[in-house]
Amino acid sequence: YLVRDLKNRGLWDEVMVSDLKYFDGSVGQIDRVPDDLKALYATAFEIDSAWLIEAAARRQKWIDQSQSLNLYIANPSGKTLDTLYRLA
Repeated sequence: YLVRDLKNRGLWDEVMVSDLKYFDGSVGQIDRVPDDLKALYATAFEIDSAWLIEAAARRQKWIDQSQSLNLYIANPSGKTLDTLYRLA
């Protein structure tokens, strides 16, 4: 889908392929990618973990048993993990 959207906007070329390889598939740091595509194709490490926990808490109301949630943290630290654990 990303390739299709980039082609539709005339952004798919060899430079884009090289940029995607260089940034490990992330479009977040490629300047010529529009912000709406950056938001749509964010990687798991680029999505705010607190937002994911809040979304899980809201949908739990309609789940009969339990749910699993994976959080991906680009720069983990004890403080970050403690904050997310307490939020959950």
